[in-house]
Order: sequence, then structure tokens, then C-alpha cells
Amino acid sequence: MSEKYPLDRCFEMKTVDDWNSIDPNETDLVLFTEPFAEQQNESRLHRIFQSMLDSCKMPSKEFRIDIVIVSENLKVNQWKENHDDNEIFKNVIELFMPTDENNPLNLEKRNFLAILRPVTEQVRLGKVSVITLTNLQAKYKYNTSFVEAWLNKFDIIYAAVIKGLLNVIVTCESSFFEKVVENYTTHALLNHIIQLQDKAFVNVAVKEEPVSSTPENPSFSNTGAPAEKVLKTVDVRVNKLRVTAQPSMIDQKELNMMWKRTDKNKHEIYEECERISKFIENMSSSIVHVWPAYDTNANDDIVFVVITTKDIDDDLQVKDKLEKTGYNVFVTRVDSCSKESEQVLQKVDQLETNQCFSKLEDLGSVINKHSDRLLRNHQYLSAISGSNVRSERFSLGQSEHFVSFQSCIVLYVIAKGKIPLHENKFEDNLDGIPVDVREGIFQRTILPSERYSKPVKMGCQITSNRTQSFGTLGGFFYHEDFGLCGVTCAHVVLDEAMIHDLRGEKKVWSREESPMVFHPNTTQDEYKLGPVKEAVYRTGSEDSSGIDIAVFKIEGATPDSGFFPEEPEMCFETGRTLGTSDLKKKTPVFKYGRTTALTRGYIEFENTTVRMIKFERKYTLGSNEYTFLLKNQIEVRPESSLCTQLFNDFGDSGAFVFVKDSDNQLVCIGICVGKLNTNGVVIPITAVKGDLGITKFCDFRLNRLCEKIKEMDKKLDTILVRLPSNSMQ
Repeated sequence: MSEKYPLDRCFEMKTVDDWNSIDPNETDLVLFTEPFAEQQNESRLHRIFQSMLDSCKMPSKEFRIDIVIVSENLKVNQWKENHDDNEIFKNVIELFMPTDENNPLNLEKRNFLAILRPVTEQVRLGKVSVITLTNLQAKYKYNTSFVEAWLNKFDIIYAAVIKGLLNVIVTCESSFFEKVVENYTTHALLNHIIQLQDKAFVNVAVKEEPVSSTPENPSFSNTGAPAEKVLKTVDVRVNKLRVTAQPSMIDQKELNMMWKRTDKNKHEIYEECERISKFIENMSSSIVHVWPAYDTNANDDIVFVVITTKDIDDDLQVKDKLEKTGYNVFVTRVDSCSKESEQVLQKVDQLETNQCFSKLEDLGSVINKHSDRLLRNHQYLSAISGSNVRSERFSLGQSEHFVSFQSCIVLYVIAKGKIPLHENKFEDNLDGIPVDVREGIFQRTILPSERYSKPVKMGCQITSNRTQSFGTLGGFFYHEDFGLCGVTCAHVVLDEAMIHDLRGEKKVWSREESPMVFHPNTTQDEYKLGPVKEAVYRTGSEDSSGIDIAVFKIEGATPDSGFFPEEPEMCFETGRTLGTSDLKKKTPVFKYGRTTALTRGYIEFENTTVRMIKFERKYTLGSNEYTFLLKNQIEVRPESSLCTQLFNDFGDSGAFVFVKDSDNQLVCIGICVGKLNTNGVVIPITAVKGDLGITKFCDFRLNRLCEKIKEMDKKLDTILVRLPSNSMQ
């Protein structure tokens, strides 16, 4: 079957990533040129090929796309040798093969010829009806002698064109072609110019040349009958890649039947669902990830969980596309969760006055015992925590939602009730402790903003020349080797690859290779604070806390107090720290970050495990995939249970968290590293001090005393000036 394609529904791909921007509703034909370029990622390319094949086989013409892949024959054969799935290269058409002295062009089987050099003797009229003169200006740069050699052949070629014996296509880079026209007399072969755009490669109009009685040129060997007519239009006519003998993607009903009759261990259903997932993922750039799942309320029905960057109700075009596929989909925004956790907090606030919290220490040991297994077996489990309240029947509506005071282990997932096909349901209990599944996702809290303070203060915004995000400066201490230093989270000042390489060990940098820390941004050289000197990222273990910490030397805007921006009553000047085991339950905690400023909360749990789930690039360390994971973290819930209240938000990573002692002085207990829904996730300060060898943070009390003495001196001087001279005797 051949078909003409409207110009505005045809697109050209240069890289594999271009596939994600192609909309099936707006596309009939895709041309993928040079897919095997060196910069292409092989595994990514393999997935794109499979997705292309699925698009070619779509039963609905509305979603079906025809694909043309253009490459060297040798590279195609090499790919086919190294990969088992070669269906997309089942029907290969060879336009022309490379030729040399040992492998001359076989003109008996070809009527199309590409000429790379200004030589025309190999063209046999009657056997070759179309020739392409490629790279008029030479391959790599403009070459005057090369252009002139071609121009000297144009009269010979044009004689065959106007006799109707030959059709010619001349290609040249636009800027070079302008030089040709400027420097040489225009030839008739160059009178009809078509500017090719990146996405315009079909239905290219070519004006019919005039026929004249110019005699044949002896340089051509006319060994056959003349061509019937001069080429008027270059049409890209492509046979549909859909092969009727091959099955297309099955519909939802058949998918459910296959799932129902399988023993749920076979790969057939997984492979089919993977193809459909990739097809859905490639519908829009706002869809970042798709996975097949079964619903806990309907085990025999498959549903595709679709993670997007936008609310689906705000993206009606994507919503319409998803509905037209006919597949069951559950759509959720990447940073959005149900209101269950927030409603739990609201109900707890209503009941707490008449209830006593039981101890949570036993839950921590159970979580540490099972966390590795749970994270390994459940791909989209984002956090494991403990609670003294249990949530039940939330899915039945707010009137049926029941919260009871019962110790339980809380498992936070991205989509509650949607279990990946290859996974089992969570256990009902762990070592006899009930399990409560809620929606939630851990996120590191970094975000861009502007705020400047000189001298620099705790709570100020910082960044580095290695990241595109911003966080918070935690506090200061004196290092025995580096002098005055600042502390923040490693992910605030290091990029993802550096944290990957940092995993499991402490890294110390020389000044030449060190990332440079700035406040508030990197736009001016005077904003430099100093270089990162050392950093640590460890996941933690059953009996130790994970940490994500960086230390940088303070060389500019030297701090002189323990005050925070815009909070004159908040001051951390003692440098004292405290472990959470020394705190009483319901002790208020405080933090000051560059985004949410001063917030208050309470410690919810002290042994929370969190994992950052990313739907993009993954790094590997040995045989294990790299994911950002921290164990035994402090979980802090905000003082208010209102859904708009957060303990910390994006940009607050690195902020110190405090309690107040009996003298109303701030004492540091941890450092903000991320958030879990509305709750804050905090690294215990005792773990940080142990790894970095910090005995105490900066004590600014002497500075403050000196300032008070100076103020008293000024006041005394003012009083003395105002006194009469005789009173001084």
C-alpha cells in the first residue's frame, strides 16, 4: 500500500529523544535519519525502536504512524546481528550500495544513483533515471575547486535533463549555496531552489524543465530507452510497516482475559503491557512514566498508572488521548498524593487532647529489620515510617474514613491500591505490627530563588557552580584543617553524578577540583562563599542514620552572629546540639529555611526510611541501581494540620532544626533533607557530627557580648558629651 502524506503531518527525527515530542494525533509519517550515530544511547534506541514498531501496528489509524529509517546498510546489519528483536528491520529497501574497484555499481538492478564526486561517466541513460549530486560544496567545508568541477559537468547533465532522459537532485548546505550563487554564473540546473526545513522532507515540488533539441552529449552512454517523462514531483511513498501477519497491541478486554488466565509468572503478559506502557508514555512530553498494575479492588483488571507533570484536568489534550486508547488508566501528578495523610493529621489533632501516645521505639527496630527487603521487592515504595494512629476505609469517602489510636508501620507509595504486575501485595503486618498503606512520596527540597545577606547568615540561600538548584545554609563551625566552614546538604551543592560517586564514603576535594559555593546565586563573582572541602553520603544501616552532608570553607561574607534573616528574635549562638533520645514527646521543634522561613512542628517518628523515586536517568554502582536512600531519619509533622501548612518545602534542604532548652536558647537536633507529603524529613545532628568530626558549632555569644559592650560605650560617650563641663570635676 502506498500513500501520499500531507507536509504538515510529516516529521524528521535527528535523535532518539525527538520521538517523545511526536504526537500520534498530528503525525502520519516520521523519518529517522542516522539512528546509529555514536552519540545515541543503545538501550534507549532499542526501546524507541520497539515503541516505533508498536505505533506502526496500532489498529486505529488515528494513532498509527508510518516510519522510514534511513541508515547505512552495514550499520543496520550490525544492529541486527547484536539484537534479537529485528522486526522493525524486516523489510529493508537498499537504495544503493557502496562501490569501489572491487565492488562496482550494478546498474542492471538500480535506477537511482547518488554521486559523491564530480564524475558522470558511470551514469548510463536508460538504466539510471534519477541521480543525486550530493554535497555540491564538498563534504566538510566549502571547496572552490570542488564546486568548479561540478559546474563544469552541469552542461553535460543538463543536456540529458531537457531530453527527458534524466532527473537530477542537487543538494547543498544553504550558506554554501549562497557562495556558489554569489561567485559563479547561475546555471539552469540551479534555477529551481527548494529550501528544506528540519521537518519538511516530503512532497517537494520540482519545476519541469523545458525540452529542447540540444544534441546528446557523448559523455553519457545511452544503453536503453529514454525515460518516459521529466520528474515533476518528488513524493515520499512509503509502504505501511504494519505487517498483517503480526498481531497489533491487544485491547483492554483481551488484556484482562490474558491476565486472568495466566499464572502471573509468565513473561508474555509483562511484555505486552510494557509495549502498551511505552506507547502511552510517548503520547506526550508531560507524561514522565507509565507502569502496568493490578487493582487491589479488582485483581483481574489491569490498569496503567500514568505519572504526569501536570494535573490531568488542566491538560485536556492528553486526557482526550488517554481516553481514546481504550485502556484503563490511573493518572497522577508526579508530586501529588491523596489527602489521606492530611486528613489523618486533622483527625489526630481533634482526638489528641483525650488520648496518650504509646511509645514508638519498638517500631524502629522492626522497620530496620524489614526495610531492605521491602524496598527491594516494591519498586514504588517511597518511605517507611511509624505512627501511633492507623487509617482505615479512606477509599470509601470522608464520612467512612476511620482513624484509631493504634501503633502501626506506615508504607508510603505513589499510587495506593495500584500494584505493579510483577509484585505481590504488602503483608498485613510485620512481626505482629499492623501495616497501614498511604500515598506519599519523598522529595529532596531544593528550589531556585533570590535573597542576599551580607554578612552571610544561617538560613540564607546558597547554590554552587555544579548544580541548577538552591538550598539553605545550615550553620557554621571551625574545622581544624579548613578553618571557618559552613554546613548544608550534599545534594544542594553537588550534582547527581557526584553524589553517586560519593556513595558510601567521605570525599575530600582540593581547591582546583572543588565545587564553588555561592550566595545567593552564581551571577556575580562577589557572591562566592568558598569551595566545598568535604562531603558524605551514606544510606545508613539498622543501627545508624543515613546522612547527606557537605562542608564548605567560608572565604567571603564572613558571618558575625547566630541570627537568621528577617527573624530578629531567632538566634542560634550557643552552638549546642542534642540527640532526639534526650527529648520529651511532643517537644516543639523549629527551623528556618530560605523558602518557608520560620516553621514549627513536632517529632512524629525517629526511624523513618525514605527513598527518592526518579523516573529519569539512573546511575549504577557495581550491579546495584543507584537511588537516593536514607535510613533512620527524623520525621517532623507541622504544627498545623492544615493541608497548606508544610514544615519545610523546596529550597529548605540544609536548614538546621532546633528545640529550645530551659533557658529558651536554640539547640540543634538535625538538618532538613527533604519532605514526605507535609512532613519534614531531618538528618539527626548526632550522625552528622560523628561523620564530620564536629565537636561544636560556632559560639557567637562572645561576638554578641562585644557588640553589647560597643553599644554601651557609645551610649556612655553620648551621656558624657551631654554633661556640663563642671560636673566632670
